[in-house]
Amino acid sequence: MVIIYKEKVNYPFSKARVYFNAISGLVIFLISAYLLIVYSTIVLLTFYLIFSAIVSFGSFKLKLHLLYKMQKAELETFEEETGKSQKWLIILVAIALGIVLLLPVVSTLFLDPTIWFIIFSGFVTGMSFSEVLLYLQVRSA
Repeated sequence: MVIIYKEKVNYPFSKARVYFNAISGLVIFLISAYLLIVYSTIVLLTFYLIFSAIVSFGSFKLKLHLLYKMQKAELETFEEETGKSQKWLIILVAIALGIVLLLPVVSTLFLDPTIWFIIFSGFVTGMSFSEVLLYLQVRSA
């Protein structure tokens, strides 16, 4: 499913954030690729590259969609939700954040260290590069 947005949006964050993500993504990519080339097989390196690309483009699409939604919400006026539904939303976000923060620690118990390294570093690389892609997409639109 391709989502095409016709209206122009502004990048809401600073360029320092983009530079930080570009540098950290590149450093993590180079270290991960080096370690996988030296200590592992080409198949695992290929899996790392594919997984990083999937995470990068998936999170890019999600961030772009949320950016358009965020800026659309600023332009339109919506009725405020009731306090009760906002409380549940905050509780659900807190639970999801706790699960996401504990997932790398818990996954070390069940996964092979090489697979864990590939998934964790691929996720970090993909998320870093998706911010750069978002900036380039919004700037060029």
